[in-house]
Amino acid sequence: MSIRDQIQNPAVGITVAVIGLAAATLFTLIGGGETIEVKKAIYFYDLDTKTLYGIATTDHPVPPVVAPSGGEGVRAKVYSCGNCDDESKYFVGLLEKYSDKAKKAIEEKSENADDLRSQGLLVSLPDGQKWESANDDEGSKIIVGSRRGKCPDGVKLIKCEPRLNPS
Repeated sequence: MSIRDQIQNPAVGITVAVIGLAAATLFTLIGGGETIEVKKAIYFYDLDTKTLYGIATTDHPVPPVVAPSGGEGVRAKVYSCGNCDDESKYFVGLLEKYSDKAKKAIEEKSENADDLRSQGLLVSLPDGQKWESANDDEGSKIIVGSRRGKCPDGVKLIKCEPRLNPS
């Protein structure tokens, strides 16, 4: 009997399905173990306290948000030179938030939310003093300046993400 005949034989198909189901059940009962969920997060920056904190991406935060201090929290682009192993070497390169109009549209999932997401994005240097549209010349200068010349020659600038423990 050729392989083609065996594949088309219903008895062979049923046997393979039963063996597969038995193996999956056995794996679940003995070796499946506990699954660990790894949460992803993004950095936010408390403009009042000048401190970083992480928010889980599952919370879908649209900056500005209320920071732990009760003040304004904005998204932070955090970098390090070479790698992200040593948090003491992290630095805030750029701050981001949305205009009030864009934030409302994004949160309400309105029809023009995607357009407003790009048009309403505001950027600032880490001092948070002057906010510019990310789409104009001043905003572009802020974005480029947030990364240029931050690391020694030959050392790569790396964007770092917060590490949240699984719960």
